Amino acid sequence: MNYFDHILQRNKDFAAHQSAAGTVMPSLPRALPNVRAIIIGCADMRVDPAHVLGIIPGEAVVMRNIGGRITPGLLEQLALLGRIGEVAGEIPGGGGGFHIIVPIAASLALLANPKC
Repeated sequence: MNYFDHILQRNKDFAAHQSAAGTVMPSLPRALPNVRAIIIGCADMRVDPAHVLGIIPGEAVVMRNIGGRITPGLLEQLALLGRIGEVAGEIPGGGGGFHIIVPIAASLALLANPKC
């Protein structure tokens, strides 16, 4: 079994555990109103922001890029998350959403490793 096969098996195990426990995560549009934080972190594979902050699935959006930077591309991704909620009839963040021109209802945290 190569490394990729191992990762795929982990995914299958995770999905089976969620299904057996009756805790299958809701679709993204249904989950967005419960999001209370948006975490922007570096793509550094040595540190997982969800693990460091103790975030459970569905609690926060964790986005990673090179350097944990706020870039035009990242802002587009945030806007798309908001649009997904709009199309589904849900309000992301339970209020203001992720719209760039509207105040963000969720908290925004930026994680960066200065030695990266």
